[in-house]
Amino acid sequence: MQEEVSVKKFILICATGLLGIGLAGCSNSSNQSSDSSAKTESVASKNNVKLAKDLEKQFNKDGKVATTKVEPEVVDDQSKDNKPHEEIKVIITDKALIKTITADEDAIRNDTATDDQKMYIATLQEMISKEAKKLDNTKDTISLIYKMDDQNNYQIAGSSKTHDFVKLVEVGV
Repeated sequence: MQEEVSVKKFILICATGLLGIGLAGCSNSSNQSSDSSAKTESVASKNNVKLAKDLEKQFNKDGKVATTKVEPEVVDDQSKDNKPHEEIKVIITDKALIKTITADEDAIRNDTATDDQKMYIATLQEMISKEAKKLDNTKDTISLIYKMDDQNNYQIAGSSKTHDFVKLVEVGV
C-alpha cells in the first residue's frame, strides 16, 4: 500500500512538472513573438507625419476629397540599394474629383488636353513637389494617387526632396 502511494506521488509530481514546463514554454514563446513584433514595427518620422497632416489640410480645404497615410518601410522603384524609405501617400477619395483627374490625364496622354486641364494636373503635381522639398532626407517620397480598383493605384504625382519621379505636365503659355 505504501508502494502504491509512492507510485501515485511520483506520477503526480511528474505530471505537475511536465505541465509546468509546458506552460513555461508557452508563455516564453508568446512573449518572444510579441517582443520580436515590437522590435520590427517601424514608426514614421514626426516630420513626415506633420507633412501628411499639412497635405491633408491642403487637399481638404473645400471638403473631404483625400486622405493621407505614412508608410514607414517601403521598398519600391525609388529605394536605393533595396533599402526601405518612408512614403507619404495622398489618396484622392472623392469620386467626382477622380473622374475629373482621369479625364484630364486621358486628354493629356492623347494630346487633346486644354490648357485648363494641363494646369489642373500641373498644380496638383506642384503641390506634391513643393511639400517634398520639406522631407528630412532624399530617400523619402510623397505620392498623389487614386485607387483604380482594389489592387491598382494610379499615380498622378510623385516626388522626393531632390527630384520629381512622375513627369510633370508642361503647360504652354
